[in-house]
Amino acid sequence: MEIRNILSWVSRQWDQNPLKVIMILALFTRLLTAFFSPGFLFHDDHFDVITPAQNWVYGLKQWMDPADPPRHSMFFAGIHYLILYGLESMGLVDAGLKMLVIRVFHASYSLLTVYLGYKLTETISNRTNASLVGLILTLLWFMPFYSVRNLVEMACIPPVLYGFYMLVSLGKNDRKQWVWWVLAGGMFGIAFSLRYHTILLAGGLGLVLLYRKEWIGSILFSSGFLFLSFVLIGLIDIQFYEYPFHSIVRYYEFNSANAYNFITGPPYKFIIVVFGFLIPPVSLMLMVGFIKGHKIEPMMFIAVLVFFLFHSFFPNKQERFMLPILPLVVILGTIGWQEYYQHSDFWQQRKKIISYSWKFFWTLNVLAVLLLAFTYPKRGRIETMRYLGKQPDLGSVVMETSRTKLKANPEFYLGKMAARFKPFQSNRNYTWTGFKEAGRHLSGDFVLVFTLTTKKSLEHLQLEIKETGKRPNYITFLGKENLELRIERMVRDYGSLEFKKYIPASDYDNFLHFLNPKHNHDENAWIYKVKKFKLDLD
Repeated sequence: MEIRNILSWVSRQWDQNPLKVIMILALFTRLLTAFFSPGFLFHDDHFDVITPAQNWVYGLKQWMDPADPPRHSMFFAGIHYLILYGLESMGLVDAGLKMLVIRVFHASYSLLTVYLGYKLTETISNRTNASLVGLILTLLWFMPFYSVRNLVEMACIPPVLYGFYMLVSLGKNDRKQWVWWVLAGGMFGIAFSLRYHTILLAGGLGLVLLYRKEWIGSILFSSGFLFLSFVLIGLIDIQFYEYPFHSIVRYYEFNSANAYNFITGPPYKFIIVVFGFLIPPVSLMLMVGFIKGHKIEPMMFIAVLVFFLFHSFFPNKQERFMLPILPLVVILGTIGWQEYYQHSDFWQQRKKIISYSWKFFWTLNVLAVLLLAFTYPKRGRIETMRYLGKQPDLGSVVMETSRTKLKANPEFYLGKMAARFKPFQSNRNYTWTGFKEAGRHLSGDFVLVFTLTTKKSLEHLQLEIKETGKRPNYITFLGKENLELRIERMVRDYGSLEFKKYIPASDYDNFLHFLNPKHNHDENAWIYKVKKFKLDLD
């Protein structure tokens, strides 16, 4: 009876105010994911956001080398620094709880994507299409899962949508239009400060403005863009680096020089990515609608097209690069498809196909959203660090693997200052220079993480330990391959070991490892304590 009453209330609310229902649903899915899906997805959303932010809280100078600006957004990492600093000031030091607060922050912020997507669609089209767009942005399988992470590709979406909303609203309100031009440019300036690639969207819509000979509007838009870009990037660069926008120059220099050193693919790769992200066959409908919608809102269409074509022909092709434009594709695709569908005799005679397609779409997405809401990416690495951080006798640790290369471990979750050996010992690493000179690394509270791969001998490890004077008293074995032989080797050459804990990888990580074992490492971990140390450090 209660369920029937709830459904009746939802139906009434949907008829009166569909946006209210959509926002409640969006809040529920995102908070559910924030609370029950810890972890991080990629390298960048942790090691290029949380790691520098926490190091700044510790008083370290990561990313502050005047001659070597970072290749990531200082503004975005700075927001997380303020959150972490505030939490520690209030006495909250547990890494897991701090990340929960940050996920809730991102979950709340991501509601703007749903709200602005609805309002933008309603302004361009009508309430019916806006409701459909709102539901898609709420329940599309990856949206809640990605929205609670520290991804600049997701964080830049709300200012992009708000910028377009201001532009398409020009002439439909009584406000001073020049203010809207400037604010729209400012929104794209914020987006650029978060994700540098969004300058392609600003450039694409700028081409439309120039084609229309909107000279005053172009100047006002550019002024807003440049002003906020200067405030959020230029002023930071003046403070820490050699000249304004030094970090931008460094970013493009690095990416140009290393274009082929990341994931690559053919020019059509991102067509497949968009097709898959939006779930076929509805994704095909939305892509057709997007093309059909080129006359509906040319600024959005050309902006997305410029962004898409650049990434399609640039060698570095990571799938998440498409995230900033997917809501725009959904908006124009929905409007274009609905208009095409309603006026197509062919599809009007085949409504069942469309109906079944949407049922399949919603069923798959809802199931995926619920499944991902209880998924723990990178569980093995994170829980290993959390367990070690709780050991009162932790000195330093060796991370051992059967592979030639070890993926970075999130030392943040140790809950104390820590570093990996290689960056710590590098004379070119500005983060640790003053720290080592002051002898702070000799403190018992500082943890050094050594690695042992198939490319490194125990003799090499012994030299590293001697060099730092930090003797590891815990060893973690990562991955199941030849596990018994690897443990026997360490017992024979390193010292007697006592098994402490097994940290299983999440089903999500195991599935990714099964799909691509070369790229996605085995995340299972076995933790041992060193009872008797054999290596000679004298």
